[in-house]
Amino acid sequence: MSDPTRRQILYFGSAAAAAAAILPGCEQLVLPTAPLLHHIEPITPTADFYVYQHSLPAMLDEQTWELTFSDRGTDMGTVTLDDLDAMQSDTFEHTLECIGSGPRVIRINNAEWTGVPLSDVLDALGITVDPSIVEIVMHGGDNYATSVPISDLDAPIRLVWRMNGDPLPPQHGAPARLLVPGRYGTKNVKWVQRIELTDTPFLGFWEQQGWSNAATYQTSGYVLSPGQLATVDFGPVTFLGVAYAGLSPIARVQASLDDGATWQDAHFDYQGGPNVWSIWSFDFDPPHRGTYTLRLRVTAEDGTVASKPDATHPLNGYDGAMQVQVEFV
Repeated sequence: MSDPTRRQILYFGSAAAAAAAILPGCEQLVLPTAPLLHHIEPITPTADFYVYQHSLPAMLDEQTWELTFSDRGTDMGTVTLDDLDAMQSDTFEHTLECIGSGPRVIRINNAEWTGVPLSDVLDALGITVDPSIVEIVMHGGDNYATSVPISDLDAPIRLVWRMNGDPLPPQHGAPARLLVPGRYGTKNVKWVQRIELTDTPFLGFWEQQGWSNAATYQTSGYVLSPGQLATVDFGPVTFLGVAYAGLSPIARVQASLDDGATWQDAHFDYQGGPNVWSIWSFDFDPPHRGTYTLRLRVTAEDGTVASKPDATHPLNGYDGAMQVQVEFV
């Protein structure tokens, strides 16, 4: 659908974003100047959901796909897509954000997913987690591997195979992928083929290069419209954006047009709970033509605040709140 109100985050960059340096694991994108948006949909259409991977997608046959489980090197069983379809599944919202997302290249979206808690799959296979187990190692069909603490089973980690009501598309991890609450996309393995229970800490390739191993979501806020360096007609405009903090819901979004001297509350158009983004809007009627800078400040329910435009650490995820400069003519 071509209506710009339905276009989502993938194309929300300014012209400056097109020249952004490409981070490890990121296919190069050309981001045109974004149109002014009228609203942001809570659920991102699948075709507009960002795609990010460290190599070419794995193309797995759902008819022959199996997910294998092992415990410290001992095979503990497998499940097929038919096995999963026979289980009691649920459908839920979950936001994914790339650990390399930031003001120059924004990668965050929300979808409805269908799947089951990974702990239910372990139970179905009769697998009991030994107290000595410290991590879950997840292997994708694209040779990507990473790990999370065993305690994440209670989050719960979910094994999903449907997205927005349809079978999971190949670019999003078909036949099945994992969703790990509270952790950036680097921990949400696509094309999952093997899961290991281990009593030894595991460090994936990208973590060995310096990317955060915890990959815990930071409180962050994005301005999506108007975009950075946008030129708009003189008159009232509505700034639109999203805010996210992973497990902690967003409590407040504020905007400033005087470099932080004063702040005004933005309106929540959609206030997601844990693991779901919040969508905000802020109306502004400029007193005269000229260039204005809107700054953002985001507060999560856990008390963390994001108020600086730049990330504190580029390999730990974006913990800032964007600002944009807009010219009214």
